[in-house]
Amino acid sequence: MSLVTGDHVTRFERDGFVVVEDVLNAEELERFGAAVDAAVDVRTEGDTRKVSEKSLYEQSFIQCMNLWEDFPAVRPLSFHPRLGEAAAALLGAKAVRVWHDQALYKEPGGRETDPHQDLPFWPITPSDQASVWIPFEGSTREGGGMAYVPGSHRVGLAKFVDITHSLHPEPYDILADPKIRDIEPVWVEVQPGAVVLQPLGRRRAE
Repeated sequence: MSLVTGDHVTRFERDGFVVVEDVLNAEELERFGAAVDAAVDVRTEGDTRKVSEKSLYEQSFIQCMNLWEDFPAVRPLSFHPRLGEAAAALLGAKAVRVWHDQALYKEPGGRETDPHQDLPFWPITPSDQASVWIPFEGSTREGGGMAYVPGSHRVGLAKFVDITHSLHPEPYDILADPKIRDIEPVWVEVQPGAVVLQPLGRRRAE
């Protein structure tokens, strides 16, 4: 049975995000969650700073990229066939390539991540891309949830927001942009085993 239905495709294209259920089973969640935890521990073992001693960007989350290159136990997750199947089906493609994986960990006492679009950070053309968010323990609004602005990928807004705070002390307030300021963000809650996919950039015409 296909993971992705016509309704998934409709919501992906219309809203710019969609939850696909039952992509990973309980055994995979435990195994891959432990593998990513261990990989991030290795990558960050030399960093003993308190959250308050880090840059504003680092206070938003711990970020470790391309773990699949160094940690064989993570590789099967980064190239998981069901993740690829879901992304390809939503993009209307025969196959997909991996741009990168990244593990993002929120620390106690950290700051919120500034509202932004991912596309300006991923300079790839043509821009038929999708990102996949895998919350191993699921997410709620009270714990780890993310909000999306429905339809914001279709209004021609591709605005760089300096979430690092290194170029601009006060990042552009993208939620106040005239193209989307009247759209109410939607908080997405995810059950363990489900993933959230979102398109990046303009879809090509078929």
